[in-house]
Amino acid sequence: YKRLISGYIDNGTPGKALDLFEKLPEAPNDVLHTIVFTACAELRSDRAMKFANQLRRTMPTPFKHDPTVNSSMLNMLMKFG
Repeated sequence: YKRLISGYIDNGTPGKALDLFEKLPEAPNDVLHTIVFTACAELRSDRAMKFANQLRRTMPTPFKHDPTVNSSMLNMLMKFG
C-alpha cells in the first residue's frame, strides 16, 4: 500500500491517496502515517484538514513520538498555515 499511496501523491492525485488509506484492511504503520500527512499537505483542502486532524487524534501513541511522523505532520501543518 505504501507504493500505491506514494504513487498517487507523486502523480498529483493526493485525494486518491486518502481514499485508498481509508480503505486499508489493516491498521496503518508509521510509514503510512507519514505518507498520508504528506498527501494532506499536498491536497490542502477542507477534506485534507479534517482527515489529518482525525488521523492525529487516532494514531497510536508511539507514532506521536516518532521524529519522522512528527516532521511530516509539522510540514503539513505549516502548509495549512
